[in-house]
Amino acid sequence: MAAGDEYWSLFSAVLGALFAKYILISILSVRPHLAGNNIKEKEDDSFFLKWLFKILLVAYGPGMSAEFETRCANNSRNSMENEFWFAILYAVVGMTCTPPPAMLGLMKIFLICRCLHFLLHVILPLQPFRAFAWMGGLACNVFAMVIILQQKGSLLMDGNLKLEL
Repeated sequence: MAAGDEYWSLFSAVLGALFAKYILISILSVRPHLAGNNIKEKEDDSFFLKWLFKILLVAYGPGMSAEFETRCANNSRNSMENEFWFAILYAVVGMTCTPPPAMLGLMKIFLICRCLHFLLHVILPLQPFRAFAWMGGLACNVFAMVIILQQKGSLLMDGNLKLEL
């Protein structure tokens, strides 16, 4: 009933890659802040190790504008809103359902779509391509939801579900 090793290995790899992307977004979003272009907290301006963080995070050169920082923050929020549900849905499918073989491909497609969404949002802002990348990732999540409902949705309808307050 539950997924095999291949499913869980790929699931883990995709989650690892998505987390690496999230770390990159976090680093990119803090660079303009460190460069002094968008001070948010008063104590940050006088932070005595700020020079070290500027060097470590390469807080010089392109990508130092407040607009770039906003794009990174928006992309980070979007990642949390979409990739969180990927993790939940695909974990539930793997633990409780018999995943169809297409699920492995969908995990890869989801990762590609989310990376493209990042690139087309932060690095090379292009619409409607960013929207298409977002929709591709959403479609992968919808497919996982459909699998769960097909295989487990009858539990909601068979009368055995008792809600006790």
